[in-house]
Amino acid sequence: MEKEKESNDTSQLITTFFMQQKIKPGEPDTQKRIEAAHKLLCLIVAIKQNADVKIVESFTEEWGKFKLMFHVEEYECKMEQKRMKKRQALLEKQEDDHDHDHDHEHSDHKH
Repeated sequence: MEKEKESNDTSQLITTFFMQQKIKPGEPDTQKRIEAAHKLLCLIVAIKQNADVKIVESFTEEWGKFKLMFHVEEYECKMEQKRMKKRQALLEKQEDDHDHDHDHEHSDHKH
């Protein structure tokens, strides 16, 4: 269900934000941007229909290239912020779980 939701959210972002607002007719990179957006949408369908991590890796690589087409200095992508928050929460939970597995203080460790 999570994969389905994230895939739909990403498709929505690409179509309603990029295709409708950022990719404008007549600009020099319009065709290149449309093709890149379409490729991402096709990869999203493949991700939803498969369990192959290589497809996700391919999407991640293409998404990185796509974002650069719209790069604005000092701007942080909302999806990237969301992903980083999830990653940070997971890391904090893992640290919490790790700390509870010990019978001694964390300061006893030599780092």
